[in-house]
Amino acid sequence: MFWAIYHLEFLVKLAGTGRDYFRRRWNQVDFILLTIHDSISLLVCLELLTCLPGAFKLAIVARGVKFGKILRFVRTSKTMSVILSTYRIIMGQLVNIGLLFFLFIFIFGILGQNNFAFVQVVPYSDGMAPEHVYTFSTFVGSIILLIQCATYQKWDYYLQQLAMRQPGCHFQTVQDVQREGVLGCGSSLAYPFFIAFIFIVPLITMNLFIAVVIQGYDLSLREYEAELLPRHIDDLVEKWAEYDPNATGFISPQNFAFLLHELPPPVGLKDEGFQYEYNQKTTPQHLISPNKKVALTQKQIFKVISNYNLALYSNELLHFKDAYLCISHLAICRRHNLTKLAINQSNVITQLNSSWYTLFPALKRHKAENRSR
Repeated sequence: MFWAIYHLEFLVKLAGTGRDYFRRRWNQVDFILLTIHDSISLLVCLELLTCLPGAFKLAIVARGVKFGKILRFVRTSKTMSVILSTYRIIMGQLVNIGLLFFLFIFIFGILGQNNFAFVQVVPYSDGMAPEHVYTFSTFVGSIILLIQCATYQKWDYYLQQLAMRQPGCHFQTVQDVQREGVLGCGSSLAYPFFIAFIFIVPLITMNLFIAVVIQGYDLSLREYEAELLPRHIDDLVEKWAEYDPNATGFISPQNFAFLLHELPPPVGLKDEGFQYEYNQKTTPQHLISPNKKVALTQKQIFKVISNYNLALYSNELLHFKDAYLCISHLAICRRHNLTKLAINQSNVITQLNSSWYTLFPALKRHKAENRSR
């Protein structure tokens, strides 16, 4: 049944999109997997793969790659994007807090083993087996006991056992412990020990995890409530790289118009106005983009250039910095239905120019040449 569904899906998509079907990477993956599955099935039917009995099952398992399409949901879902972005932001901080947590566990474990290694601990009154009652007799037992106390599990019981004097307890040496077992008496040091541990580890260190998660989620939510999301900027950079393969930072105004009509709002103009796909009917008046995906008339190109009003440098090209600032400015205006946005950009522009002039020395030279003209 699934074999028929996969083939029906392929035929419907191919009939609906035509040659554009193979432009999408997931469609290419589907076609390759479908071809492999059909080839193995055919060879199995012809009994040419009798030496490889698991080949048919392997082909079925390979179809599981299709479930990778679920990852596309993360890109389009704001909630999932915010959650994953929160993990990305807080991961480094969580690692640091985790290391701090285990550092405190290690320190208190050493202190507990030095002070309470020979203290007798009676099993739980609820009948739990003695081997499940951890003590400070060994370092591993000390770490497990403290981790158990960090979750507030029976920490008061351990405090009581390590602070009280059990009947028949007495001072012991190492030889006495080896001969008699642990029968040492408790110490009043257990009270400051456990109070300090509960205050530092569960109340402070563990709550730091919650504080970092809340802060990271707040930062991620603010980031994704902006007019331009990180994925919009990534799309712009990726598309710019197609028109600027040498990473000079410059492209022609004509290519900038093509670029905008390949990107959807709020960055580009793909969904606005007419259809600009190259596979539509074109006339001699149309100019075709280098990647042959967009066809625009000179009037449409001039309209884009005049609306964005970007500066041209001495090489008659425009720069990514100016394009990015203009796109961001227009995105804010469109989001809030503003005709003009007055922002004191002096500090922002100064910092941005200094970084861009460091990365692109040619930009400053072209700007100086443009002023001299």
